[in-house]
Amino acid sequence: VFFGLFLVMFLIAFVSADQISDDDFECDGFNCGSGWLGDWSVSGDCIITGLGTPIGSYHMRGQESAAGTCIADRNFNNSIYYSSNVTFWAKAALLETGDYCRYYYYDGSAYTLLLEITAPGDDNTYREYSYNVTQYGLSNNAGIRMRQFGVGSDNCFIDDINITGSGLIGPDTTNPVINS
Repeated sequence: VFFGLFLVMFLIAFVSADQISDDDFECDGFNCGSGWLGDWSVSGDCIITGLGTPIGSYHMRGQESAAGTCIADRNFNNSIYYSSNVTFWAKAALLETGDYCRYYYYDGSAYTLLLEITAPGDDNTYREYSYNVTQYGLSNNAGIRMRQFGVGSDNCFIDDINITGSGLIGPDTTNPVINS
C-alpha cells in the first residue's frame, strides 16, 4: 500500500503540469494575464485589438507602419521545473515576399526561433502551436517574443498564451500561511 501511494504521488509530481504564466489579452492592454515577471515590452507598431480572435475578444497584433516592425517581449520564471511548455495561437495576414512573423523562446541569454510564418502561409487562420522548450534551457528570466517584419499591410497575431511547467525541482520552500 505504501509503495502504491508513493508511486501515485511520484507520478502526479512529474506528470501534471503547473500553470506558470498565461495571457489572453482580455484586459485590452499589455498587462493582462498572470504569472509574468512584468508587462509586455513593445517597440514598433504592436497593438492590442479586438479584431477576429479565436478565444475571447482581444489579441495582440504586430502591424504595418513606417518602421515596418513590431517586437513584443514578456518574461516568466520556469527555472523551478524539470520541463516547460509554451503554447499559443498565432496567425498572419497579407505578407509579401520577404515579410515574416516570428515567435521565439528566450532562455535568459539567447533567443530560439519556434515558429516562422511567411507568404504563402499567411492565410489569416488561427492555429494552436505548442513547444516543449526544456531543450533550450530553463531560466528565472525566460521569455517569449513576437516579431513582425514587413512594410505594407502586413499583420502578425498572437493570442491565448500558456506557459506550463512539470516536475518541481527540489522541495517547495514557500513559507506556509498560518491563520490565527
